[in-house]
Amino acid sequence: MGQAPAQDDIDTEALAAAVQETVLFQAAKAEGIGFSDDEIIQRVRSMQDRVNASGDPQAQQAFQWAAQNAGVSDAEFASDPRIIAAYRKAFTVGEMRSRIIAAIPLDRRSDPAATHEAIIEFIQNRHATVRSVDDSVVASVEVVKQRLSLR
Repeated sequence: MGQAPAQDDIDTEALAAAVQETVLFQAAKAEGIGFSDDEIIQRVRSMQDRVNASGDPQAQQAFQWAAQNAGVSDAEFASDPRIIAAYRKAFTVGEMRSRIIAAIPLDRRSDPAATHEAIIEFIQNRHATVRSVDDSVVASVEVVKQRLSLR
């Protein structure tokens, strides 16, 4: 068996993923990709309905846990402002990823390495063209730089 990754490697990967998500979110917003509160509520309720209809106890427990953790009932979950904000970011980033992946030749879209490469290339190209960067991106990049210099 292989050795477990070092905590610094895990931290660096998590930070890089957070920066990647933030850049994709900002790029999506710049391209006009977004979801209204009503769209998000409808999609989250639809997910809840599918999970409840599936009979999958683990998936059902995951939604119940998330609602309890947020301090709301299952019925209130989809319309809670914190949940809406979290899903807005997830749906927006997901749509941006889908658009990036749609530009990959069809025969390579199911290759995780090809999709990862396309997303990284998009982010690198986006970074070169962005003039004004969200403060959270700048802060995240600085944390990643500091973490990498500790090695």
